Amino acid sequence: MLDPLDLLVFFAVLGVMIIVHEFGHFFAAKRAKVAVERFSLGFGPQLISFMRNGTRYAICLIPFGGFIKMAGDSLEECKGRPGEYLAQPVWKRFAIVFSGPLLNYCLGVVLFCFIFFAGYPALTSTIGEVMPGYGAEKVGLRAQDRVVAVEGRPVELWDDLQHEIFTRSSQQAIELSVVRGGSQVNVSVPLVTETAEDVLGQRRNVGRVGIKPDFNRTVFVRHTALESVSLGVKKSVDLTVLTYKAMGLIVTGRLSFKESMTGPVGM
Repeated sequence: MLDPLDLLVFFAVLGVMIIVHEFGHFFAAKRAKVAVERFSLGFGPQLISFMRNGTRYAICLIPFGGFIKMAGDSLEECKGRPGEYLAQPVWKRFAIVFSGPLLNYCLGVVLFCFIFFAGYPALTSTIGEVMPGYGAEKVGLRAQDRVVAVEGRPVELWDDLQHEIFTRSSQQAIELSVVRGGSQVNVSVPLVTETAEDVLGQRRNVGRVGIKPDFNRTVFVRHTALESVSLGVKKSVDLTVLTYKAMGLIVTGRLSFKESMTGPVGM
């Protein structure tokens, strides 16, 4: 059963996405001097409605969707007048259509930048559990040991530690710098190469030493404004590349369409 809070969050997120998306169309249409007759958030009976500069703005009862209505946006309505959508050259119509998703994409970039600047919780590189049979157990690593470097590269967060270990699957052993009881020691940990699925469901070789994080040890990570912009743009680019890789795998049949796509609530 769907949690009411999940439903509320879904409609709130969808509402923001629609407003931004439709505003992209609206702004581009106005710049192209195309008359916008209506800007509506939602469908069904109107709750609020007012006219301004030739456009009727409305909020409707059913908050699932939204639209803008441009003059002459259908063959039946278009009379060839200058302010009509279909009377515009192809490049202007393309700009109007493309501006909606473009503004949604820009919103994503801005939100990522904001998250990096405002801060977020992250797991530290403190070990919470040592798994039996792996290299960490063999060299005597223990819960509450804190890994501060991998092969001389400093690490503070679990994600960084995991990345450094996973990407060294070709090595026989890996050197970890560990802090225990105020003292730092360097240990050479045998590395086990295992096959695991990545986020796209593709099998990859990864290195493992047999440790799990301490989920009670977190830090609040914040970045400077300049770092946040750089990280936000990088995150957006990475997710864009990942999306197109996934689409390519779906087209070639290497990734299940049914298992990889999500519905409105998942969105």
